[in-house]
Amino acid sequence: MVEREYTVDELAELTKQNIEVVRRKLRRGDYKGIKRGKDWRILESEVNRIQKEGG
Repeated sequence: MVEREYTVDELAELTKQNIEVVRRKLRRGDYKGIKRGKDWRILESEVNRIQKEGG
């Protein structure tokens, strides 16, 4: 089964964070994401982990 991938914009909206904060956390490794060219993709399992931790 293939997991859904979220964009930075979608993750920011789901977690009610600023887009730049989400990008910074991805660059630092606080959030796990996949870099595709200039864009980040975040797997659904990681989004669930972030939401569970209040993130």
